[in-house]
Amino acid sequence: MISNVKEFTTELDHVLTSQYTENHRKILIPCVVAGDVNVDLSKIDINFETANYADLVLMNNFTQTILMPTLINFQNIYTN
Repeated sequence: MISNVKEFTTELDHVLTSQYTENHRKILIPCVVAGDVNVDLSKIDINFETANYADLVLMNNFTQTILMPTLINFQNIYTN
């Protein structure tokens, strides 16, 4: 289990960059990333790790489909 945003972002970056490259070129494969990530995106302006997570998601052409928090948990589903 990953317990912090920095560690999760590092692991997600590794998965996204290692699985979808061929001859050092990025291959765009339709993909859905879903989970109860618990990253408080409302703190993107004040938390460095949250900003890094959001940057990674955007740099990999993912769009968040759930824009509002659900109850007290932050659910995340991204598609590219």
